[in-house]
Amino acid sequence: MDGQSEAVFEEFVLGRQAALFRTAFLLTGDRGHAEDLLQGALERTYQLVLRYFEELSEAEAAAVMRRPGGAGPGEAAGGDQP
Repeated sequence: MDGQSEAVFEEFVLGRQAALFRTAFLLTGDRGHAEDLLQGALERTYQLVLRYFEELSEAEAAAVMRRPGGAGPGEAAGGDQP
């Protein structure tokens, strides 16, 4: 995962941390257990996000190679604008 993706994940965690903790506390009824549950959930989520971005990057590269002239999304072959 690149720095930008890590920043997006960190922003998600910081923005949703309180709500996620409340959910974990409601599920466990104990502050310590809630912290452990949330930590584990965020670690697993981070691993899923890493895998997603790796697969996405490979899929996007393959899609670009299949386009005529290697054009990116919305680009004409050879980089010319329609």
